Amino acid sequence: VIFTTQPNRRYGGFAWYNDNSQQNIAIYAAQTSTSSADTTPPTISNIVLANVTTSTATITWTTNEPSDSRIQYGQSAAYSYFYLDSSLITNHSATITVGLNAGAPHHYRGVAKDAAGNIASSADYTFTTSPSYSIALIFYILGIIV
Repeated sequence: VIFTTQPNRRYGGFAWYNDNSQQNIAIYAAQTSTSSADTTPPTISNIVLANVTTSTATITWTTNEPSDSRIQYGQSAAYSYFYLDSSLITNHSATITVGLNAGAPHHYRGVAKDAAGNIASSADYTFTTSPSYSIALIFYILGIIV
């Protein structure tokens, strides 16, 4: 019999055994669980920002244990937007598209929650999306009269 135990609790149970001699033998087993609950949050590392455009950015990172993938981001460290993939993995990637303004600075941080519910957050990072130029501005810069 296999069952999930709680830390530092005593468990016991009976099992019946028949040794083919028509004698049923009862066996009692008791055990104290010494496992401890997971209280350690995941470690977030190797955060890399890539493929920044006027309206998208891709962020990758790793965790030392399976956890979900979360990015909090916005134009300030108040983080107006949230990306979530609830798959428990160690190599994470998120492409954010909602709430990004062209040519503007943005804040972001990685957040990870493991199977036990422990949550970790990375430091705050910043990036600036690519500016959006109108065709008239490009012609003006190049000296072309439209």
